[in-house]
Amino acid sequence: MTDAPGPWSEEPPPRRLTPGELWKLAWPNAVVTVAILLVAVWQIGRFLSGDGNIGIDWGGLSAAALAQGRWWTPITSMFMHAGIAHLIFNMIALAQMGPIVALRFGRDGRALATYLAFYLLCGLIGDAVYLAIHPTSAVPMIGASGAIFGLWGAMARLGPNGSLVPIFSRQVGRETRSAVVSNLVIMAIVLLPALLSGQFGMGGIAWEAHLGGYLAGLLLIGLPVFRARPIDL
Repeated sequence: MTDAPGPWSEEPPPRRLTPGELWKLAWPNAVVTVAILLVAVWQIGRFLSGDGNIGIDWGGLSAAALAQGRWWTPITSMFMHAGIAHLIFNMIALAQMGPIVALRFGRDGRALATYLAFYLLCGLIGDAVYLAIHPTSAVPMIGASGAIFGLWGAMARLGPNGSLVPIFSRQVGRETRSAVVSNLVIMAIVLLPALLSGQFGMGGIAWEAHLGGYLAGLLLIGLPVFRARPIDL
């Protein structure tokens, strides 16, 4: 691992790859994206077909769901969305951040397994933080945001040529501020209409999963198992 010298130091920006280079080298991200899309579209299709919240009740994560024996919900919840807008927003974020992180792991079968493991682990840690803050809640949580914020946390530490910058660096500070502002903006967009319509409390943003995922990505990317691998441009 190669870190920039000293805390709060400025790092030179890495060379920007073209969109073609990104997608050529980061095909594992495309696989994960397609998987999320397929499961999410299935769940939305059930909702539109008249099954109501059956999909969310079956796959959404909550303390009550785990207490009732639905042990699979920490995984299934990461691949489900509440609607088209929720799905599109997450897919845009995944398409922006996924290739940058996936590049670190190479572009073979091992890279796919490493990327998927990193993605799922960040999501699971985001789930754990959510459950720790809501240990008795029965409200189901769904969405890929916790895992995607894990990608954001990892991206915050990526320097040139696969190196990592220190956690206490200006780059990480900038990305962390951006993540916080992003959460505040999303919460305002979601909560303002609810307040105006008098339906506050009917739904919201799982910022707890976002926080857990971001911190997980920030720390996990430094583990030897997630070290950079050479790639051929």
